[in-house]
Amino acid sequence: MSVTTFKEHIQWCGYCSTKHKILCWSYDPPTDCPDCGLEMFFHEDTLGQAPGVISDELHGYAAKHGVCNPDGTARKFYSKTDLKRALNEAGLTIDGDTPKPYRV
Repeated sequence: MSVTTFKEHIQWCGYCSTKHKILCWSYDPPTDCPDCGLEMFFHEDTLGQAPGVISDELHGYAAKHGVCNPDGTARKFYSKTDLKRALNEAGLTIDGDTPKPYRV
């Protein structure tokens, strides 16, 4: 059973050698080129690939300010959840993030 996705696919025009990002379903046929009007082909790099996954790990991020250790040394975090929990306990947020407390 194949999974259908609605995402941005890269299509290539063999006549005018241009690539276009087209928002379509994975089962849709290739569209016509907006430049020359001929039928395009799906670019090989985009077929059969899953969309990216954002993980929770930080690989030992050293926080030097705000949520450091009580003696002032850098405190290491290995997950975004642990970092956000420590920020929440300290009453701090990441710049650009929502100002309300995290649900952790």
